[in-house]
Amino acid sequence: MRYGRHFKVLANSSGNRRCAASRFLRPGRTHGLVAFSPRWKVTGMAADGESAHVTSRLEFWRFPDFMAQFPFAHTIEMTYRLSNGMLEVETVLDNHSAEPMPVGIGYHPYFQIHDAPRDQWKVHLAANERLELSELLIPTGERKPNPFPDPVSLSGTQLDDVFGGLARGPEGKAIFSVKGNHEKVSVLYGMAAVTNGFNLAYAGVYKELQSVPTGGQWRESFWIAVEGF
Repeated sequence: MRYGRHFKVLANSSGNRRCAASRFLRPGRTHGLVAFSPRWKVTGMAADGESAHVTSRLEFWRFPDFMAQFPFAHTIEMTYRLSNGMLEVETVLDNHSAEPMPVGIGYHPYFQIHDAPRDQWKVHLAANERLELSELLIPTGERKPNPFPDPVSLSGTQLDDVFGGLARGPEGKAIFSVKGNHEKVSVLYGMAAVTNGFNLAYAGVYKELQSVPTGGQWRESFWIAVEGF
């Protein structure tokens, strides 16, 4: 969100294996393992006069180098749907492991606003808490109230933070947005866990870690909508 016009974003116990994840996932690996992998395969696409979508799939469990980093056999499927001026990104995880699999899925979209310089952009942060970060920008587990006004101007402000305590609307969604003069991007957005959430959960300071049961499935989406372009 550091590079966009006004955008809105809506955000929508495992056992010993969690320790295994903690040992394999180094704290500095904040952007995951698979974002740029050539092993993704397109499994479907379609379009009509109202919408378009494309689905890709990664069979994570097939690759020893992936499993050495995250020792849970699973499949990832992602679908991008464009309809009514909104982009939905849906992620589905199927757990093939013999134990519950912790979930640390997150998204990192970038946006560009053209009708105002960055110092004039206004950001709406739909969060009541800000997590304290270490010098490596990794959450320590400590939380404090969100110190930023609503909206916050990016003039003299650098946001590279982790937020929690999402402020949700009537539909249960937390909407973050970035706005220029007229252009606005709204994102219904979030992460399934905070950065380094596995290690923090193992240390007992992060209680919200989700997991997928053996043979189970996890499904979630985030959305991006634009106005004034």
